[in-house]
Amino acid sequence: MSTYIVAVRTDTESERVLISSTRQLLLPTNPSYLGEFDLQTRHHSVTCATGDYEVGQWRGVLIETLLSRVEADERSTHLLVTGKDGYRACIPLTEAVDALLAVTREDVEADRRLPRFVGDGIAGAESVACVERIETIHLDPDEDTSEYSGRPPTDA
Repeated sequence: MSTYIVAVRTDTESERVLISSTRQLLLPTNPSYLGEFDLQTRHHSVTCATGDYEVGQWRGVLIETLLSRVEADERSTHLLVTGKDGYRACIPLTEAVDALLAVTREDVEADRRLPRFVGDGIAGAESVACVERIETIHLDPDEDTSEYSGRPPTDA
């Protein structure tokens, strides 16, 4: 099976997030290049692993929209979201489709943790900051999602 990569036109300095399934999409994180997407603004709260609690107006692209663009594999059961620091969250697709890949915060002038995966029902540990990659995966019903969450083990 071949993989098709679709890139949204942008400048060379714009950071991008790789969305991956049957197809791949290189999505810029600069909102000025996201005109072909219906950007949504949503109010979400996030309780970070540090215990910090924040409520915000997040603006970005719905995960459901991104999955339709990459023709999500119908066998997929989970979304694996990875941040620049290697931190990962494995979220059931049924919970992830209503989430948002936020590229801006309406209520904060500069948020260095963008893009961020946020949504109702998304636990703080699943709200990955500085998202670099989102991919669909298939897990068997008896597979433990914790193997795909947190920081991957490093070779010592």
